[in-house]
Amino acid sequence: GLESRVEPSLKELVNISWGTVELVSEESEYVRTIHKIIESFVDVVRESIPPSYFTSFCDKFSRVFISSYNLALGRVKKISEPGTQQLLLDVYNLKTLIVKLPGPTKNATLSM
Repeated sequence: GLESRVEPSLKELVNISWGTVELVSEESEYVRTIHKIIESFVDVVRESIPPSYFTSFCDKFSRVFISSYNLALGRVKKISEPGTQQLLLDVYNLKTLIVKLPGPTKNATLSM
């Protein structure tokens, strides 16, 4: 399902050398990839199931994703100060995406 589609991006998060990050930029590439995967999958699911099931789907995915993200963060070894700030920005962007998931229509944008 959707969880397995975002798993490679979570592995990418762990493999980034956060201890050598020197500048904070926009969200990391792994966040952009997760955003694209979730947005395309959710658009299909939203059109395929009744709204009450869709909300349940979003709630379940959110719980699983947050748990998986926390586990991935726990596997990160060394983080520089700018790396910490970058991760904070990434978390904020992912949170914004997750909060917007159960939007009522396909046209509701999930853009960050």
